[in-house]
Amino acid sequence: MPELNGEHESQVRAGLLQVLRDQREPDYREATLIALLLTVRKLATLFPAEDSAAIYTRAEEIAKDHWIQKAPKTRGVLDSAGAQIVEGVGDILSAWP
Repeated sequence: MPELNGEHESQVRAGLLQVLRDQREPDYREATLIALLLTVRKLATLFPAEDSAAIYTRAEEIAKDHWIQKAPKTRGVLDSAGAQIVEGVGDILSAWP
């Protein structure tokens, strides 16, 4: 069930944007979410007002050493059925105010 006020989601989105604008380093959870969103190509959907090239460049820097990017089996799963699940999460996140 979705939250009634969405404050937590707004904080997560704001934190991700700070990281993607290279204003600070991500914590492990943020790095994981960024790596997942990069893998399923949902960053531009979540942050349409941002420079997508700059965001993708920063996301690639963050994700390059992350297990999601390093594990071929993980990438394969995410590129197929798992991607649909993560895309659904991306769709939900993109509906945030």
